[in-house]
Amino acid sequence: MYIADTNNHRVQRWKLNDTEGVTIAGTGIAGQNSTMFNATTGLTLNSDETYLYVSDQNNNRVQRFKLLV
Repeated sequence: MYIADTNNHRVQRWKLNDTEGVTIAGTGIAGQNSTMFNATTGLTLNSDETYLYVSDQNNNRVQRFKLLV
């Protein structure tokens, strides 16, 4: 499961039985460069589940990330 952690400006992945998530995108600090977000508000996967699209609200953009197996 992927979580858009809005107030922490990151995306986390949670696996079944995990006790905490793993940050896969974002730094936890609001920013504008390609490795940072400013309010992640939504996300979706492509049909093959190889790319994750992240809505970055305060930067007015959607970013695409290739998922690693």
